[in-house]
Amino acid sequence: MHYGSVWTTTEYNTKATTLSAGITFLGINKLALTLSGDYVDTEASFDPVLMPEVSDEVLEEIESGDYDYSSVHLYSDLAYSRIDLSITGDYQIGEETTFTGQIMYIDFADDNGYVYGDESGSLLMFRAGLTFGLR
Repeated sequence: MHYGSVWTTTEYNTKATTLSAGITFLGINKLALTLSGDYVDTEASFDPVLMPEVSDEVLEEIESGDYDYSSVHLYSDLAYSRIDLSITGDYQIGEETTFTGQIMYIDFADDNGYVYGDESGSLLMFRAGLTFGLR
């Protein structure tokens, strides 16, 4: 038994904008400070799904052929923006030893919640590390 099939294609559109900037200040001979930032704005979406017209004969051959595709394209709409800001300090303790500290702020705005709903939020992170070489 053959139920037949009906199919169509649709376009998937994406748009992304990214801006990045950074600057490093060399203070006293052992200290360097770096300020950096990033901004990302992204959108993605499917065009509406337009199923082809089919004859009644084909519809009778397709089991449950009366699906409503009018909202399918909305399931994959994505829209979000993200801002990353950081300040990093590197202090040279010795000839081959450097202490690094960083403060980073991230803000994520989910303008069109997808599978998991609205995932907007912010994060403030502090990091520190020690780099050294061996002779």
